[in-house]
Amino acid sequence: MTPEHRAYLEGASERIRLRSVFDRSPFSELGPYRDVALLLALLDLGPAHEVLARCYSRRAGGRPPKDPVAMLRCFVLMGALGEAAVNAWVARLSKEPILAILSGFEPRARPGDGTF
Repeated sequence: MTPEHRAYLEGASERIRLRSVFDRSPFSELGPYRDVALLLALLDLGPAHEVLARCYSRRAGGRPPKDPVAMLRCFVLMGALGEAAVNAWVARLSKEPILAILSGFEPRARPGDGTF
């Protein structure tokens, strides 16, 4: 297991636990997302970071880029849940914070339409 993947698993686990405590919702059970959560837990995308990072612009200015591995994980999750439209997926990330967490983002720092 790469250090990046270990950090993802620890971060996602902590965010899910915190949300379930504060929101009193069943995030600890993951509900309908249990299978995709297991898929993402087993899928170590850490080795892809170097390759994906080379695809990002090196131009100075603008916002810092989103983590390329988290973006790939988000695309994997999008496909696994059968979502085909990026606009619909971004709206779903907003409505269902657990999806942003499973992707590796803070719920309020999820990617927008333009990022995809």
